[in-house]
Amino acid sequence: MISRASLRFSLGRFTTAEEIDAAAAKLVAVVTHLRQNAPAFEFD
Repeated sequence: MISRASLRFSLGRFTTAEEIDAAAAKLVAVVTHLRQNAPAFEFD
């Protein structure tokens, strides 16, 4: 599989576990939505 995009997250010493959990949950929701609504790609 070929990578089509990338994301970078930065964490600081004041980043809380709750903030990380919220960002992860949001990321999962957005990726799920995009995969459901994006056209299918075939990889050679």
